[in-house]
Amino acid sequence: MPIIFLFLLMLSFPAVGLTQVDPQLVELAKKEGELVAYSSSSTEEVRNMVDGFRKQYPFINASSYRSGDYALLNRVRTEAKAGRYAWDVLDMTTYPGYWVAKEGFFAKYSAPERKYIREGHLDDQSYWTSILSNVNVVVYNTKLVPRDSVPKRYEDLLDAKWTGKMGMEQYAYEWFANLLYVMGEENGKAFMKKLGEQKIVYRGGRTLNTELLAAGEFSLGIAPGILGIKAPPSIGSCSNPRWPTSIL
Repeated sequence: MPIIFLFLLMLSFPAVGLTQVDPQLVELAKKEGELVAYSSSSTEEVRNMVDGFRKQYPFINASSYRSGDYALLNRVRTEAKAGRYAWDVLDMTTYPGYWVAKEGFFAKYSAPERKYIREGHLDDQSYWTSILSNVNVVVYNTKLVPRDSVPKRYEDLLDAKWTGKMGMEQYAYEWFANLLYVMGEENGKAFMKKLGEQKIVYRGGRTLNTELLAAGEFSLGIAPGILGIKAPPSIGSCSNPRWPTSIL
């Protein structure tokens, strides 16, 4: 448990927590000696996260397992059924994280620094704290879509010219819920119903969807996270992401 506390401090409060770590906590962590983190962040982000922890605490053997949100959720559940609890820290998005918390897999941890985190980015029972905010956007492939044809509003996605030319993460529950909040439930549901008739290409994984967009499998990408939008190294000048002003 002391190692977990150190890792959470590094993730959530890099500027504040690491300067105030209790020396006794570090000594207890040395006795444990190992940390396993499960994460749905990008491979690069997970590597940087674990490498940063190793650099700060070289006496702890830190390792990670990276997969998609729902694959991680299933892995946690499957391991628990087998009586195996391999992970110490879990990093995933809101909706699957909600189920992990609801099913009792999280332990409480209330760091003093939580008081600096604004409402909506932590729960009131100290089971979880956000470590970042990722904005959902709409992006396009510049080789397939002229700049003057880029959608300016979400309603523009309902135009017939985009039918069969849009791709989307199949588990974009947070985006769905937030858009209903922004549009209003009645208008939001009406919009989603019409959008569902646009023959959208659904794939699992935000990274995969961005890569497929860059490769030209579809023209528009709906609701990828802005933090993950960059051209894959294997594809040249494939896409220059832009997003409608209505989502800002």
